[in-house]
Amino acid sequence: MTLDFNADEPVVGLARQRELIRAVLGASSADETRWLEWKSHHDVSKPEGAFAVSKAILGFANRIPDVAEQWAGGHAYLLVGVDEDAIHGVPTHDIEKVDVWLRRYLGDFSRYQFTYVPMDIDEGRRHVMLVDVFPPAMG
Repeated sequence: MTLDFNADEPVVGLARQRELIRAVLGASSADETRWLEWKSHHDVSKPEGAFAVSKAILGFANRIPDVAEQWAGGHAYLLVGVDEDAIHGVPTHDIEKVDVWLRRYLGDFSRYQFTYVPMDIDEGRRHVMLVDVFPPAMG
């Protein structure tokens, strides 16, 4: 299947965040794009998880601005805790701690923000980490 999501504007608000997560459930791994990636499992409190998330953030940050602006107003999104098959969820952590863990790899780069999106599934509530990487700029 293909990703069924309108990427004409940025993903703002809980309803639209949930819509994006649900769209991944109906997609295939081939649908990951220049503006969207997802990872089934990563815990950012562990070095390998923080590195994987940071690597994706920097990859999105280094897109060519003219190309990036074609989708979601130039924003890019990383979803952690979901894949085509299921909402796996991730452990939630204090924002200040996550910031420290990611800065090990991101340095002073700060053109992103993240949130935990609560999703109710048959097994209960799980949280998906949604990282919004702001539009890149030349230079």
